[in-house]
Amino acid sequence: MMADKRSKSWLFYLDQERPCIIIAESDLPADIFNLSNEHLPDSAPTVIEKVVSCGKATAILPLLQKHNRGNELFFFFFKKRMTGNLQKILRNNHLSILTHIIAVPRLDKPRWYFPANKTIIHNAGNIIKPTKLKASLAWKLMGLLNTAGLSHWLFPEQVIIAERKSCKQEYHGALAAHLSAHAALRMRDREFILYTGAYGIYQKWTAQIMDANGSVVAFAKIGTSRKAIKRLENETRTLEKLRHYTFSRVSFPEVRSYTGDNLNLGAILIQSPADPHYKIIYRKLNSSHLKALIDLALQTTKTVDDAHVSARLKQAGAAITNIQPGSKNIINQTLASIKQRIEDNNIPVSLSHGDFSPWNSFFADDGQMFLIDWELSGQRIWLWDYFNFIFHTTVLIDEKINTQAAATMLDACGIKTNTFRQHCPPEALFNPQLFLLICTLELLEYYVVYRQEQQKAGFDPDPEINRMISSLEAILHMANKKRLRS
Repeated sequence: MMADKRSKSWLFYLDQERPCIIIAESDLPADIFNLSNEHLPDSAPTVIEKVVSCGKATAILPLLQKHNRGNELFFFFFKKRMTGNLQKILRNNHLSILTHIIAVPRLDKPRWYFPANKTIIHNAGNIIKPTKLKASLAWKLMGLLNTAGLSHWLFPEQVIIAERKSCKQEYHGALAAHLSAHAALRMRDREFILYTGAYGIYQKWTAQIMDANGSVVAFAKIGTSRKAIKRLENETRTLEKLRHYTFSRVSFPEVRSYTGDNLNLGAILIQSPADPHYKIIYRKLNSSHLKALIDLALQTTKTVDDAHVSARLKQAGAAITNIQPGSKNIINQTLASIKQRIEDNNIPVSLSHGDFSPWNSFFADDGQMFLIDWELSGQRIWLWDYFNFIFHTTVLIDEKINTQAAATMLDACGIKTNTFRQHCPPEALFNPQLFLLICTLELLEYYVVYRQEQQKAGFDPDPEINRMISSLEAILHMANKKRLRS
């Protein structure tokens, strides 16, 4: 890697054929392309360190439509006020723009990459799923500013990737090349909106693929780590299984293709989008959610004996106490309570979405639901998704934690489960306290293990994960002291 202290330009090589120059400077001088052979100084800007070390800049590369192999690629990180000067420099140095991207909310921690295109931003589709009030207001403001061509006022930090031609051998980005193999996705003026996903060992990129008119034609989910790829494999299997059922209230994406090892991208799952009429997001659980969950459960129900369930829950309890020994007393108390209520009973299980939440469920006016992101799907206790939805909206949207969250969950699982009983088969009529304890224990295991995996991989602790773990523990404490309505 080389640098010029005067221009703050950094040259590094993505591989032997693709030298790439990164420029991050508030005022770009005219001689930015005259790089010296000096080493990268210790005073390199923080944004460059983060972008390069986390791979966020180079991760955009495989998503480019095309460029010429061997050409120099230039990544320009800037704020909107610099655009005029930057574009002039590009022209003067015989550079052509490959893509112009808006980073949302900012460059050092992007969640989405949008093409700087008014039509694409206006028709953003379901890849933007604001649930909190602040996020919803920000996105509405973004829409108004975008109409006036002023979206940079809210999100000014942007990236331009340009190339300087040095050969004629055309190179297609890995995703673009993959999509071109599908006749329905082979189009000239294709655009991507990129969602970076939650940071960590399970991180996946999601590309919303749009035509020149801004219509969504497909989604591409991209996983590069072993754990992320495993989740995409699970989602693919589940979506293929769902095709063999006939549901009256639930729809889901169709798998267009799945490739487990695609060039530098890893695994790519291409899915169909929702029909445009699935545009309603409900932040609170309502009758439309309930009917859809019951439809899913009734079609996929089976029963397992108490010994099988008990063994699985003991495994969950052991995983929790091995990681955090301080939870041993409440976990043992919970397992004893479950054993007391579960003996000699068959427990109903069904296919569970695993991440049933407002941001993964979209509704039409007639109450039909389109459910996306089946990566965590699996067989769980009947209506586990009901518990998952209320818990996550309570903690993440209503911002109730610990005893407040526990009180909400005890109320929901002690009273509102009666709504289900009007529709459930007889074998699903189990004890509400048993339902609450099983769901809480399994979700607690998931987050405790997830937090440990993230920490071992060197990622900073997520405060939201800590709040959910403490709230789940509060549910167990409260549920073991109180008797819920039977």
